[in-house]
Parts: sequence; structure tokens; C-alpha cells
Amino acid sequence: MNPGEKLQQQKKIKELNVSRPKKTGGILAGFLALAIIVIVVLFVLLQQELSLNTNQTSGLTQAAEDVTSLADEADGFEDVLAIRGLAFDFAIKNRFDYVPVFEEGNIPTESSEYLFFAFIINLDNWGDDKGVMTKEYVEQVAKEYFNAQNINHGSMRKGWNFDGEKYTAVPSSVSEPPIYVLEKYETYQQDGLTVYALTMSRYTMGGIIPSDDDMKTIRQNIIADDLSKLDLVETEIFKFYFDDKNDFDKENDMVVFLSHTLKE
Repeated sequence: MNPGEKLQQQKKIKELNVSRPKKTGGILAGFLALAIIVIVVLFVLLQQELSLNTNQTSGLTQAAEDVTSLADEADGFEDVLAIRGLAFDFAIKNRFDYVPVFEEGNIPTESSEYLFFAFIINLDNWGDDKGVMTKEYVEQVAKEYFNAQNINHGSMRKGWNFDGEKYTAVPSSVSEPPIYVLEKYETYQQDGLTVYALTMSRYTMGGIIPSDDDMKTIRQNIIADDLSKLDLVETEIFKFYFDDKNDFDKENDMVVFLSHTLKE
């Protein structure tokens, strides 16, 4: 090969090397594209997870508020079955089974009407003083829950002894949380207040004391309008309003009973 031909061949090889894509650069570009795809997928999944967690948290918060405040959730519900679960919880929280029976405008003034209600409504907070209530505490409960004034204090036969300053329980048992079924729900305005009128039927579980699991099942059955395993005791009507104490905190709202009557 003469020098001219050799030079011409070297020139062709050089041109070939310039036009051929470099393998290393292609690999890096592929890795970069794959990394971008992975980042995008992870971002989308993260957004979905955050959205799911937010929805779950909102749902749990709403569920807690539903149980706490019947006043807010009852507004707008027309179907009794839709709020039977809330009414069931509400009757337990406010121990409807111990609310004294009285006509509207005829608030009881005898302490014996309030003693067991005052005791049971604070059952979980007595500590070492369980079974002892001061006169002032009974008056406070009567005033806050019933707007009762000028209570006449005295002992209650087979219930509570009174020494002039405090009440001491006579050893006995208290009722388990009640089973109430909402039959009718109404609201109306009275003296600038929203009054709630609940017609509630009280049931028992055939003389058996229900366990916590039983109560959960009973609640579900009540919502489904299945009362086949319950025995009717009586039907009662409760009228009340909510006192917000002017602090706009729903957690502090106090139920004030206007009447509790038995339906004939």
C-alpha cells in the first residue's frame, strides 16, 4: 500500500469513529430516563397515600363528632333509621334511664330525684370517693342538666344517706348502660332555643346483661331495624336543648332536659 492509499484509509476510519454513537453515553441516557420515570411513579403513589390518610383522618374525626354532638348531626336528617345509632349512643352518654320523670314546667325539687343520675353521669371519674357526693355537687348537676333551683336535700330510702353536707351511697348496684331505640325525632323553636323531642323505646336483652360485644351487635341491629332479639319495656319522650355556655365549644355543650314523660 502506497502512502496515499494509507492516508485515505486512515481518513475513512476516523470518519467512521466520529459518526458512530458512543455506547457509554447511550447507557447513561437510559439510566437517566428510567430514574425520571421511577421518581414520577413514586410521587404519584405518595400523593395517593397522603390523600388516603387525609380521608381516613377526616372520617375518624367526623365519626367522633357524630357521637359527641347529636345536635349538629341530627339537623337535616329526616330518616329516623339514619340517626338511630347516634341516638343509641346519646342515650347511653346521658344515661336516659336515670333521668327523672317530670312534666315540662314542673321540674323536681327533691334531691332524691337527682341522686342516682348525678352519681351515674360521672361514674368513671369518682376515684377513691365513689359512693360519696357533696350537697353542692348534687345541686350543680340538678342546675346544669335540669335548670333546677332550690333543691330540698334529704336521705333516700335504700339509696343514699344524707348527713347535712354529703350523700353516702347505701351498698347496691346500678343499671348497665341502657338500650334505647329512637322511634320519632322532632325539633322546634321555643324562647329562642332549638328544642329536641325524641320518642325513645327502652328495651332489654331478654333479662340478660349484655356484654360490650353484645351492645355493639345490638347497635348494628337497631340501625338495621332488627329488634327481634330485644324485649320492649316502655316508650318514653325526652325533650331537651343544648346549652353552649357561650363558649362556642361543642365539646362543652350541656344537655338541659325540659321534660321526660312516659308514652301511654
